[in-house]
Amino acid sequence: MLAMALVFIGILAGMLSALLGLHPNTLASITSQIGVDSPIPFILPMLVASSFFALIPAIFFSIPDATIVSVLPGKKMFLEGKGKEALATCAYAMFFGIIASIALFPLAQPMVSIAYTAARPYLLYVLAAAAIAMVAGERSLRKIFAALFLFFAAGLLGTFAFSLGLPDPLFAIFTGFFALPALLFSSDADVLQKEEGTKSPFSFSHWKECASGIGFAFISTILPGISTPAQMATFAGMLFPFASDERKYLAFISSLNGSQIIFSLASLLAIGKARMGVYAQFADFFTSQDVLGYLLLLVVSALLAFLAMLLVMKKIDISKFRLTKEMRYAIAAYLVAMSFLLNGIFGIILMAAALLLGFLAAKEGLRKHLMDAIILPTITYLW
Repeated sequence: MLAMALVFIGILAGMLSALLGLHPNTLASITSQIGVDSPIPFILPMLVASSFFALIPAIFFSIPDATIVSVLPGKKMFLEGKGKEALATCAYAMFFGIIASIALFPLAQPMVSIAYTAARPYLLYVLAAAAIAMVAGERSLRKIFAALFLFFAAGLLGTFAFSLGLPDPLFAIFTGFFALPALLFSSDADVLQKEEGTKSPFSFSHWKECASGIGFAFISTILPGISTPAQMATFAGMLFPFASDERKYLAFISSLNGSQIIFSLASLLAIGKARMGVYAQFADFFTSQDVLGYLLLLVVSALLAFLAMLLVMKKIDISKFRLTKEMRYAIAAYLVAMSFLLNGIFGIILMAAALLLGFLAAKEGLRKHLMDAIILPTITYLW
């Protein structure tokens, strides 16, 4: 009875914290300080629900979520009057990713140990080649030099941020890169168009993107230094053409984000490597003997969170929503306050520096190179 109560409390906590822009690591840290005897029935539902409901502030308010890259295509569709379709695409793809990954779990767990040992020696060369390809792929000499500047500037900023040991440096950096420029420098013309009806917000024509997301989620658990959906989405964008299609890209990143919840658990149980902060904080509570219970809990949590998301989508009247200048400024102020609460004064400093780079990248049409804030530290880590 207590375990069932913890499940529902975990889902509610995940929903509320995500809507407020709080990372699940933050809520997990608070839980660990409370000292709950059996935290897993609370932690897993919280993590799943947070992943689903973080999509709402990411798409509608440009507040960074755990995947971060859903902000840009999601906001674009929202301004085009397709916010409901963007949210449905993400929700269905995430649910698909979680359930499919659970089905693959018996195969994934033993494969993690083998793949982890085999892939480690080659990762540095892959990342270096990817970084060079990103810069060299620009069409003009001016953009190549601008991309090169952003590579080093964003990369050094990311390296510095990770060296500080802050609770959530990515929140400060990506808020400055993506959210604040969108909120502060949007013109009044950037208003919501009339919401278009859609018979099928998500169709299984996106199954290839969902499958790719599942594959990249597995890869992220076996490659040291690459542990966030943002990193994998950046690399995937260089390899697959769907990065230019908002719907396909959202399906990919949402499936990846949901699948990583499952495969990170496989990584923890197989090789003792927790690829997500939530698992790292409670690693001592997870045992291989209880894996079936964990998977059943994840299935129930995903189903409840998905149904809750569908209910919310029916209740949101997006056709009457408009993000006014006052609302944009209020959200920006909230993000600054959140960064200070999470990371202190260094969070504000990082956010200000990231804002300058974010504005420059947006002006030059080179926002993808801001993800070098993750790539360069990863290369340095592997050197």
